[in-house]
Amino acid sequence: MPADTAPVLLFVYKRHGAAELTINALKQNYLANQTDLYIFSDGPKHGRDAAKVEEVRNYLSTIAGFKSVTIKKAEKNKGLATSIVEGVTEVLKIFPSCIVLEDDLLTSENFLNYMNSSLQYYSDNKKVFSISGFTFPVEAPGNYSYDGYFNPRGCSWGWATWADRWFDIDWKLLDNGNEKMIYKTKSLGSDFPSLIKKYRERTIDSWAIPWCYYQYKHGLASLYPVSSKVKNIGFDPDATHTLKTGERFVTILDDKLSTNYLFSDDLNFNTSLSKQYTAKFSYYERLKWRLLYEIKKISKKGSSS
Repeated sequence: MPADTAPVLLFVYKRHGAAELTINALKQNYLANQTDLYIFSDGPKHGRDAAKVEEVRNYLSTIAGFKSVTIKKAEKNKGLATSIVEGVTEVLKIFPSCIVLEDDLLTSENFLNYMNSSLQYYSDNKKVFSISGFTFPVEAPGNYSYDGYFNPRGCSWGWATWADRWFDIDWKLLDNGNEKMIYKTKSLGSDFPSLIKKYRERTIDSWAIPWCYYQYKHGLASLYPVSSKVKNIGFDPDATHTLKTGERFVTILDDKLSTNYLFSDDLNFNTSLSKQYTAKFSYYERLKWRLLYEIKKISKKGSSS
C-alpha cells in the first residue's frame, strides 16, 4: 500500500447521474478513505444549464467516504480546458502530484492503488510525463510480467502527473508550432494532426491537445496499465466534449484487483502493447467505426419511420 496518497481532482458540470456513478465507484476504492478529494464545479454556460448545475452542487454537499472533501464552485462558466488547467495548477502548488478525473469515469477498486504506486515509482524519472488509468484492451505477450507499458500519447481519461512536470508545460507551444513536427504527430494516431489544426483554429476547446503535443515534442512518455482501471461512461446527449458514440472506446475494467505491481524503467515505445494502443487511432480504425456509426443511424431512422 502506498505510504502517501495523492489528492484526487474531480471536474464536474451538469450531469448529476454520471457524477454520482463516478463518485460511487471512487468511494469503493481501497484507498478512498486515505485520499483528499477536490471537486471543481464549473458554472453554467447558459441559463438553461443553471438548474442542472445546481442539482449537481446539491449532490456534492452530501459526499463522504474520503479523507477530506473540498468543493470549489466557479461563479461563471470557465469551460473544461480552463477549469482543468487552473484546478490542477492550484492543487499542484500544494501537493507534489495529483490524480485527475472527470464526471463520466468509472474506476476499478484498485484504481487509486495503481495510480499512487505509479506516481511513487516514477517520481524521479522525468521521462515519464503522466500516468493513465485507462487503456484499450491489449493482449500482452506470454512472457510480459509488467503491469504497465509506455506510449508517447497521453490520455485524459483518468490520469495523474507531478508538479515538477506540470509546471514545465508551455501552453502556447502550438501557437507557433513547428509545422514539420506537427505533421510528424501522426505517429501518435492519424487523428492527431487534425486535432492540432482544430485547436489552432479554436474550433475545439481542449487542454489535452497542447499537453500531448508538449509530451511528444520532448520525447516523453505516458504509463498505461495493462488492464484498464478506468471506463468512460460519458457517451450521452449531455456530454460536452466526448463523442456521442462510444463503441470504439469500449474497454474492460480490471477484475483481478491486484494492489501489488511490477514496473519497468524501459521507456521503449515500440512494444507490442504500445503498438496495439496506437492502432486504435489509425485511419482504418477511425473509418471503420465512423461507417458503423452511420449505418446504425440509418438503420435506426428506418426502423422508426
